[in-house]
Amino acid sequence: MRKHLAVIAVASLLGGVSASAQDAAEAAAEAVTRAAEEAAHAAEGAAAATIAPPAPPPIEIRAATTAEEATEPHRFDRYVTPLDYGSVRPTAADYPVDAWQADLEGRVEYRLAVNADGKPTSCEVLQSSGHMSLDEASCAIVMERGQFNPARDEDGEATDGTYEDVHIWRKREPEFPGTFNIHVAFTVDATGKSSDCEVIDISGEVSEQMRRTFEREPCPGMNRPARAPYRDEDGNPIARRVELVLSVTVDGPPE
Repeated sequence: MRKHLAVIAVASLLGGVSASAQDAAEAAAEAVTRAAEEAAHAAEGAAAATIAPPAPPPIEIRAATTAEEATEPHRFDRYVTPLDYGSVRPTAADYPVDAWQADLEGRVEYRLAVNADGKPTSCEVLQSSGHMSLDEASCAIVMERGQFNPARDEDGEATDGTYEDVHIWRKREPEFPGTFNIHVAFTVDATGKSSDCEVIDISGEVSEQMRRTFEREPCPGMNRPARAPYRDEDGNPIARRVELVLSVTVDGPPE
């Protein structure tokens, strides 16, 4: 009997020890699992912090200025601008006669000194056209016609300034240099498209620009989308043959 009780006691003791060891093992496993989960969360947080966009800069709200400050222009202005840009642009009629006769062309870059009244006082050619008559004409025209908004100093007072510009002298023919005739014929089909162009006559003093235009498109609508077609009395689209005659006569000066 005592022997059996001893065996039972030993068994109970061993069972208790086994249960304690099992509990400890489970506790250790749970600790490892929690540590792994916490490490994973920490890694995710670090990754999110790495790829997260930076915070937007703070918005600065400034107090509104007074009405006078808001409407008053910047008082310090060294720029000199023409009152009328047309006054500093020579026209085709300004072409110097000697340069025209000699077929001279060129680009003139110049600088004007402008006083506090907005009037030019001197002209300097910075880059010559290579032809004195064109250089001199450029300066003479802007000196005579130019009117400017004067420069301004730090106190907003008118002061001396400078103005720089460029003029390109290039010969231009009149649109109708003399008497000429142009006679063409073409077909406008039922869709409104021009075709079958025939140049019957181009003669006389046709300007080079107009001649190039007729070379590209001798008959109206040849290189353009279809226009409105002709129609018969019932309203049905039909084709028509069209002749265009342009006659220009240029006489002497008016009396």
